[in-house]
Amino acid sequence: MFISLCFATRNRVKDLTNLLLSLQKNTINKNNVEIIAVADIDDNETVEFSKNSCFSNFRMIFRERTEFLNRDYINFAASQSTGDNIMALNDDVVCETYGWDEILKNLQKPEDKVYYIGVND
Repeated sequence: MFISLCFATRNRVKDLTNLLLSLQKNTINKNNVEIIAVADIDDNETVEFSKNSCFSNFRMIFRERTEFLNRDYINFAASQSTGDNIMALNDDVVCETYGWDEILKNLQKPEDKVYYIGVND
């Protein structure tokens, strides 16, 4: 199972860093997870962060700002993903469950391949 984590971010490098660190710490098979974040092209703080990021399988995509951050940006990230399963997140959550990726892998597979996963933030 290849998982794509997709989210929007805007001027929240501290939150983004916390999310990425928590995923790095709690993901068992990092090669089966890609992380795609979308931000405004004029978000200078996030642009600088992306140039220096050393997180594996993390991709930062920049685009022109639109009115609907989550709808437009998460859908755009999903369209750029390569995962069998796509999870939409917010940039201010942290992953606290070690092995979350293995837990998902062992879930019963729904016919339509749609999962709803809630977070406790």
